[in-house]
Amino acid sequence: MARTARISEEELQQALKLRDKATTATELRNAMTVILMAKLSLDPGSTAELLGTSRCTAFRDRLDVRNQDDPQKGSWGGRRRFTMTMDEEREFLAEWEAEAKSGGVLAVPPIHAALIERLGRTIVPSYTYRMLARHGWRKVQPDTKHPKSDQAAQEEFKKKLPEIVAAAYIKNENNLPVRLMFQDEARFGRMSDPRSCWSPAPFRPVVNLALIREFRYEYAAVSPWDGALDYMTAEKMNTENMSGFLEQVSAAHRDDFIVMVVDGASSHKSKDLKIPENVVLVLLPPYSPELNPAEQIWNSLRKNYFANKVFDSLDAATEQAERGLSDMAANQRAMESLTNWPWIKSINLIAN
Repeated sequence: MARTARISEEELQQALKLRDKATTATELRNAMTVILMAKLSLDPGSTAELLGTSRCTAFRDRLDVRNQDDPQKGSWGGRRRFTMTMDEEREFLAEWEAEAKSGGVLAVPPIHAALIERLGRTIVPSYTYRMLARHGWRKVQPDTKHPKSDQAAQEEFKKKLPEIVAAAYIKNENNLPVRLMFQDEARFGRMSDPRSCWSPAPFRPVVNLALIREFRYEYAAVSPWDGALDYMTAEKMNTENMSGFLEQVSAAHRDDFIVMVVDGASSHKSKDLKIPENVVLVLLPPYSPELNPAEQIWNSLRKNYFANKVFDSLDAATEQAERGLSDMAANQRAMESLTNWPWIKSINLIAN
């Protein structure tokens, strides 16, 4: 018969405290492991069976409860024997931070080799991975920017956008409510977009590949404050179609004065562009797509509606794009969450 766990009153109180403040399923499971052991006089194996975990996990959960106020003291992942102190590890990683933050292609093997040289002895690769995790490092897809982009100009634009919106309001002769919108265009067609997807091992999915250069353009404008999305399909990206799209957006929001932020495409600056009375255009700084939340519309559309798909005709691809835009337009809360970035959200108070 397995020996029941001996849970002290202090440890039980720690578990009850953790249960009451738990914000994750893991924290709640940690607390319930100790509470069940104490209240029902269960051994770790029986407790694990009740909770659907393993006996080893039950021991870990109990350790986490004991060390909830000092997670590093009882953490797993290489800290039971100290090769380097936390401060020494932090000092070592500081040498690599500049390269990591600048977008250098930083891989673990050179860090591991430098760590071996620092210690003067061989260590297993898992130590290096765990060290990176302990200090909050993770492998992520880097953001992108145009090589000609001006970071200072972008920050200045974000800072001055409230003033720009306020200045545009002078043209609001009918005192209509202000609606801030961001506009962009993108082309969609029959070029396939292979992407990673889930599959049970050892199978690798096979998708068709299409290299047919047939496209149509989607115009879109989003209002981050409430998630309203307007869109239009066009054969070409030109001044005439931009004028038509502006008229469509103007008609959809006749009771609003629209301040629309656009990029510097020639069709946005053409002297032949027809701008409705309730619309004012504001230009983004050059080479600054990362300042335009409308870009997120295309990322979502490609990921959720075009990835790993091949279309028999350009019309079929267009229908798919319009279906995706229609779905996104119907879910304004999701669009608001996707596009209402903090520096945009703050303008709402000023503009109104």
